Amino acid sequence: IGQLVFKGMKRLNRIQSIVFETAHKTNENLLICAPTGAGKTNIAMLTVLHEIRQHLQPGGVIKKDEFKV
Repeated sequence: IGQLVFKGMKRLNRIQSIVFETAHKTNENLLICAPTGAGKTNIAMLTVLHEIRQHLQPGGVIKKDEFKV
């Protein structure tokens, strides 16, 4: 799923790299304060992907009724 969302991206920027482990691999809360164009939307997408992955059934079916984003 992540490869589809970030298609064409070769690497994360500095702020995205710093928060990657927390945003993509934990349920921790985050507060990201950064200037416009710093990549906050992509950080949010990492958290969305993490949430979807937690509700993914075998065969790639997403249990959509079990969560909200």
